[in-house]
Amino acid sequence: MDPITLATLSNAWLLERANHVGGSPALLGQGYQWTGFAYIRNGEIDTGTSASIDWNSLWDVRLFGPRGEWHCWNSGDGKWRARFVAQNEWGNNALERCYVLRGQDHNGDWIQETSGASLFFPFPVERPLRDRPLRLRANLEIALDPLSGLAFFRDAMLIEVVQD
Repeated sequence: MDPITLATLSNAWLLERANHVGGSPALLGQGYQWTGFAYIRNGEIDTGTSASIDWNSLWDVRLFGPRGEWHCWNSGDGKWRARFVAQNEWGNNALERCYVLRGQDHNGDWIQETSGASLFFPFPVERPLRDRPLRLRANLEIALDPLSGLAFFRDAMLIEVVQD
């Protein structure tokens, strides 16, 4: 899907698209005011903070689940761009990767590093993080440069967080 342009990013817009990604949708937001994971349940976004999140203060939001991902990014001109990718849309042009999520301790819904930094993480943690770290599974879309013939990663899609 080609990116669409949004005048603003809101809870309502994200909640309307939660069924596109399927399952129990997760969200990863990154910005100055708040960075962390959230989940959607009972028609609400739980970000782990009592303060309301101004989505427009963030620079990147990913809503993902077993059927695909909505990736929204602040384009810097006061607008947002967003695109949806279905789980199998890239076919054989996808490479699955796992990225380790840093953190030593899990306290309630928070992951904490020894430095004191913390990240909201409202998902089950089955074993101590020191024994087996959390990993973020993602698909990377592989494309070929038509001039050089070299392969590169054109896009990425989050799938799930695992601890196995």
